[in-house]
Amino acid sequence: MSVEWDSLQDDLLPPGWAVVSMTPDEVVYRHTDLGLSVEGVCVDPEPTDAKLGIDRCWELRLRYAIGECTATDVLARVSTRADLQTELRSILDAFHRRLPDISDPIDACRLLRSDDNSVS
Repeated sequence: MSVEWDSLQDDLLPPGWAVVSMTPDEVVYRHTDLGLSVEGVCVDPEPTDAKLGIDRCWELRLRYAIGECTATDVLARVSTRADLQTELRSILDAFHRRLPDISDPIDACRLLRSDDNSVS
């Protein structure tokens, strides 16, 4: 486990979720049964704002498969790793609370787009 991430410990993760990748520029949590991944990835900001000194930001993404196609939805974009970790915790908590309602990736997308669980 990277010292640069204040990651959720495995015993604190909702059932079925595990850390599958952790580098200084990326953290990926995957649900074993649903085939969903929640990813925090370092990206270049668009547009770059030299006055603010922002030379990178973080995207929170949901990756899933529908049939043979893989889709990636950007859920949020934040400027700090701490903000990203807050968003990650929020997403995983929403999944944990509503897991019985989720049977496939489409249900997961509906959950994340519902008014009471929005993250962006």
